[in-house]
Amino acid sequence: MMKSRNPKRTLLMSVMSLLLCVAMLIGATFAWFTDNASTNVNSIEAGTLNVELVNKEGDSLVGKTLDFVKAEGSEEETILWEPGVTYNLPEVYVKNNGNLALKYKLAVSGIDGDAKLLEAIDWKITVGGEETDLTDFEGHLSAAGQSTEAIVLSGHMKESAGNEYQGLTVSGIAITVMATQYAEEHDSKDNQYDAEAKYTTLVGSQTEFRDVLTQAQAGDTLEITASEMSLTEIIPEGVMITGRGTGVTKLIVDGDDTTLSAAGDGYKVTNKNVTISNMTISGQNITASGFNSVINIEADGAEIRNAVITGGSSGINNSSILVEKLAAGETFKISNSTISGAYRGIYSQSKGGDIYVNNCDIDAVYTFNAGSGDLGLYVKDSKLLGWTSYGEMANGAYFDNTEFGKGTAGYDFLRPYCDTTLTNCTFDGDFRMGAGATGFTITINNCYFNGTKLTASNITSMLDDTEPDTENLKGCTIIIDGVTAKL
Repeated sequence: MMKSRNPKRTLLMSVMSLLLCVAMLIGATFAWFTDNASTNVNSIEAGTLNVELVNKEGDSLVGKTLDFVKAEGSEEETILWEPGVTYNLPEVYVKNNGNLALKYKLAVSGIDGDAKLLEAIDWKITVGGEETDLTDFEGHLSAAGQSTEAIVLSGHMKESAGNEYQGLTVSGIAITVMATQYAEEHDSKDNQYDAEAKYTTLVGSQTEFRDVLTQAQAGDTLEITASEMSLTEIIPEGVMITGRGTGVTKLIVDGDDTTLSAAGDGYKVTNKNVTISNMTISGQNITASGFNSVINIEADGAEIRNAVITGGSSGINNSSILVEKLAAGETFKISNSTISGAYRGIYSQSKGGDIYVNNCDIDAVYTFNAGSGDLGLYVKDSKLLGWTSYGEMANGAYFDNTEFGKGTAGYDFLRPYCDTTLTNCTFDGDFRMGAGATGFTITINNCYFNGTKLTASNITSMLDDTEPDTENLKGCTIIIDGVTAKL
């Protein structure tokens, strides 16, 4: 026979059990039933837009010369242009070598000689038997490997052409295929994402250059087809000026032209995101007594690519590129370029801004020179031939795979005033490194001096032994491959 329990005791035990459970829950982490399911996403592949001009046999015509066609039986006659005459070029074909649909236009431009003669010639294009004014024509190609029907370009000298065109000659006439994306492929929404894709605009004369720059908008690319062009107009925000190579296109910056700057000074880039590429930039008469330069960067996002920058002067205030008026976080970039001819290669007077130098050769008394502020310097895959020095830049200086050597002016030196990192760099046997101040760190990783790998024990062979640099170096921290040198 079971004994009856005390009701009060049973109730008390129940309450204590409940409290114990609550306490355990408070200290516990809730666990939920969970599961995961994942699926692979197909690889991301960028499309390619690649167009080519070919002949009937499919052979490339790039770099080839096409002769105008004479009437049958008159092939040996000299081709001379006169009012009313019409000459055809041989059949050509536009081929899509990429995997994106494209739209295209053709243009005729004269590179050398009296480009004025081209003004007197109307150009027509015939595709599939249909003739159109060349300026109004636009075609498109879909799949990779697809080619157009036969294209015939013909030039007709205007009957109104007067005596001013007599005796003029233009050589190096080029046919250029300009292609850009065509609204055909679909994304997740539709096929209109590239409906507004722009063409490159060809400019072959100074007048045309001025007029086109006046109307250019952000995203436009202007290609100079003439061998020489003077830069006298403001480049609008977001516009790219490009040539046809440093050995083909020369952009002249003349200090005697006071349209945009003071006498003796160069060209000022005053709008954001301007790009200059694929040309020689020649500074002439850059002789102003104050700070002056071939190119003056006064706006964020400017870039110079694939350029040879020459000219300037040997005056201490002269530089090939002067960087001014940049704020913290703004940038100037230069890549695949050569700089020579001025006292300073790149000189920054800005109190802010980061400067990126990639795959460039700079030969000057001062390869790079800067003051102090919210600045940064990032140099990669380059040659600095001369004296490199910069102030207390808050973002520091970084050199990667950079060669330091003696320039034509005889200097071979580095004097930093702020934290500096040198990685995979080489220094010739005459090179010396000093320090313009104390209290900062120089970090050296996998670098070679005169063919010998630098270590914490041999670093002194590369350091300057004159004052005040010697004492300043003792007040800095120099770390080589993780080991702090003792000076």
